[in-house]
Amino acid sequence: MNKNLKSAIGTLSIVIILLFSVEGFSQDFKFGISAGLLNGSGKIKDETGTLSASNTGFYTGAFANIKLNEKFGLMPEVDYGNLNGNSSWFFSTRANYYFVPKFYVQAGPQVFLLSRSLTDDIKQAGIDAVIGAGYDITDHFHLQARYSFELTDRFKVDNGGTAKLNNLLVGIGYSF
Repeated sequence: MNKNLKSAIGTLSIVIILLFSVEGFSQDFKFGISAGLLNGSGKIKDETGTLSASNTGFYTGAFANIKLNEKFGLMPEVDYGNLNGNSSWFFSTRANYYFVPKFYVQAGPQVFLLSRSLTDDIKQAGIDAVIGAGYDITDHFHLQARYSFELTDRFKVDNGGTAKLNNLLVGIGYSF
């Protein structure tokens, strides 16, 4: 089995275990689905300069919304994304802070896994920092936007340059 796939399965297993552990402590626990716009950008920097590219596609996924109290919550999420036929997976757990009852900001870690490497020089898995915001329209629907900053270098070898992939996800979610 591919090392990156093992890592993603391990991360997903930890998230599932945490979900069931946190459920007993939460005031409000909901599962849901989400979908929306995915904008991905890549940047390669080396001694010759910088090369950038971006594409727009879609994402869809499943999440848990775990409200710990009136101000704090957790939102683990697994998303599938597609940009020009290139598939990817996002495994994130974000902490939500509610400024007012329906509006929140969020931040947390994310594992970003390409279904296949774009080139032989690029790693399939990366670690991101995610920030975002959301608005609960009703008890069941929410709007959300989040941006992920790649923390890892995607180059497989140290060639004096860096390769980073960043993503913007804007969408709607429905909680059961």
